[in-house]
Amino acid sequence: MKKAQIGTTQALLISTVIIVILLTVFFFFIRTLSIGKAISSVEGSSMQQQIIYSLKAYLNTPIEVDGTIITMSDLIRISSFSSDMKYTELARTETNKIFNRIYSKWALSSTSGFSAGSGVVAAQKSIISADIPDMKGGKITVYLGLS
Repeated sequence: MKKAQIGTTQALLISTVIIVILLTVFFFFIRTLSIGKAISSVEGSSMQQQIIYSLKAYLNTPIEVDGTIITMSDLIRISSFSSDMKYTELARTETNKIFNRIYSKWALSSTSGFSAGSGVVAAQKSIISADIPDMKGGKITVYLGLS
């Protein structure tokens, strides 16, 4: 009778040790995966913050149009409802001047049809948008992507 009890005790002890080892390995495996995701999340978050800052700075950049100082967001509004293409071309030229000094690959577009860029933006997740109220009570959404 004692022999059977010792065998049962040994089996219980061995199975407990195996379960503890498996749980420990599983814990470290999951922890390693979550640390990798956290690092990529921080890098993605940093890139998004840079794009948001760049888009806000761009929209508030002062430029001279017909002897008057206005912001880029005002110029985009004007180009969206004006039939004169000079405003669209001026917006495209000024946008190229602003972004080409900082980024090698970027793309900017808006729901009003205005767009500019210096390359294909590969990372679709790096696209940020901002809304500008237009002159007709609607809004123009401006998209900026960097890679």
